[in-house]
Amino acid sequence: WLCMSAAAVKLRGAVRKAFADIEDVLLEWDLASDQGRDVLRSLLNAAERFTQFEKAAGQLGVISATPGAEIKLKMRLAQSMQRLSRAMTQILTLLRETCKKLDKVLDAAVTEHFQVQDECSLDELWGRTYPAQPSIAGMMEWMQDLVHAVHRELAVREHTLKCVDHDDVESVTRACDLWDAAVFFDASSFRSQADTVKIHCALGK
Repeated sequence: WLCMSAAAVKLRGAVRKAFADIEDVLLEWDLASDQGRDVLRSLLNAAERFTQFEKAAGQLGVISATPGAEIKLKMRLAQSMQRLSRAMTQILTLLRETCKKLDKVLDAAVTEHFQVQDECSLDELWGRTYPAQPSIAGMMEWMQDLVHAVHRELAVREHTLKCVDHDDVESVTRACDLWDAAVFFDASSFRSQADTVKIHCALGK
């Protein structure tokens, strides 16, 4: 990379910028994910209280002895779960928006790649000047794999919430576990790749 063509230098810069932009977008993903985790835990707590209430119906002392009190309490618990459920719908919307932003970043990088790749040699696209150095083409593949992984992670979360029974403790517990499982997308793995891009693009100057 020490004697790269102007086109290769431009492409390398575009890749580095794309990874930086992706890092910014993934901060939004992380924030929405954390919010989703908190809401799901609150939903799990509400589901547990609802289940306990139903098991203890008629045995709640003063509440059971007060006409209509049990019904009102049950309605409040149900409304709480509905409110939390709506919050999860909003969080999914935020996650979808981050995916759209990632698509936009990837599309821009791919467009840049197609525009200048014919001006680059195969060695500039795929070659390395030292063993640990990722190639330009390799970094483009990292980026595409990342965006696809985030989309698949979103699909898992959407399906999980679509199937969850909000007043069933086991169902909500499973949703909490899947939300945190990082089935397809591991943020720490991406950040390691992003750090590699920063280091080796700088070394390639």
